[in-house]
Amino acid sequence: MTPEHAQAVLDGKHSGLTRAAFPSDAFDVYVTYVPLAQGSRQLTVYGQWDWRDDFVGQAAPEDIASHQFSYPDCVRHGNLAANTGMWDGSVTNRATLRDAGVSSKAPIWNIHDGTSGFANLTDNGCVTSTLNAANCTVGGPAQVGIAFAYEANRGGSVVSVSAGFGALSVGYSNQGDVLRKSSQPIYGAL
Repeated sequence: MTPEHAQAVLDGKHSGLTRAAFPSDAFDVYVTYVPLAQGSRQLTVYGQWDWRDDFVGQAAPEDIASHQFSYPDCVRHGNLAANTGMWDGSVTNRATLRDAGVSSKAPIWNIHDGTSGFANLTDNGCVTSTLNAANCTVGGPAQVGIAFAYEANRGGSVVSVSAGFGALSVGYSNQGDVLRKSSQPIYGAL
């Protein structure tokens, strides 16, 4: 079979075949945080995804990743960044910031997935944010909630996205297969 024929089969464009739905174990998501420095009242938050290395075929215009925060108004989030890579450790840089989440406390990234030579170009990745509670001076430590959500999209064109703590809403002009996974929220004090 030629690579073109195989890709056509994966895309559901050959012999009337259609793609199977995403298996529920196609990828995993994680959320973690690390204090920036002792006593700094800052955390770096990491939202990560990792596709099964033997799973290829999720390519679409874009997937969506979102940090979701709950914190008092004196806390700020910033230093928003993202990295993507292939199963072999190659860096692909296929993520862009869609919305900084200033009012929603939920920054959103576009993950421009795709394949090359049957390898997933966004097999794994990480979005990062920094939470800063330096302006919180009254009432003791600032209580924060942290979560991460990733929605894989195959075949649909994303037209709208919104997020908040515990919520991610993605609208499509022609929805294909989607699979959303979210981390359990974690809580801490800054």
